[in-house]
Amino acid sequence: MSNLPSKAAIFQAWKSWLDENGIDWGEPCCWACGEFWEGRYDTSVKSDSDLGRVWEKAEPLQRCHIIPRSLGGTDDPENLFLLCLDCHDRAPNTTSREAFLQWAKFQRGAWLNRRLKEIMPEFEAFGFNDPCEVMELMESAELRDWIHKNAGWHRASSGKRGCRLTPSTLAVALLEIKKQRARGGA
Repeated sequence: MSNLPSKAAIFQAWKSWLDENGIDWGEPCCWACGEFWEGRYDTSVKSDSDLGRVWEKAEPLQRCHIIPRSLGGTDDPENLFLLCLDCHDRAPNTTSREAFLQWAKFQRGAWLNRRLKEIMPEFEAFGFNDPCEVMELMESAELRDWIHKNAGWHRASSGKRGCRLTPSTLAVALLEIKKQRARGGA
């Protein structure tokens, strides 16, 4: 097994592409779907070395070969892409770099749709049946504030997803935001 370049080195190799595609350097995220981890890795530091360290620490990001080694791809940073687990599992395995990058661009925002399908049963348990209402609440500034003050990260016992907010935690957060709004923002 070869030694893959660090996430920081991969980040450095892709900075201009990230700029062209509107990906925030200061908040590590999946370069395909855009999933981020609620400010867990957010930074206001903009020096290259500090940014590299932030991206290196983004545990949920995996190094994905654009052209797989089995098809002649290299371990060079230019052939590696930082993806979440879901996107890594879905990424095309071909010799076409262009197709991979087109696929990645098309995924933008897909993480939210995937999570919505996964968590709607949890939301329904708390009386949320309207996906539009759920989306509006999930995009609200109140959600981030409530989670920061009242929720914790859960390490999946299966180890499959690392640490995350459980769907039921998100549903409770939305319910509490809805209650706060009904009380007039109290």
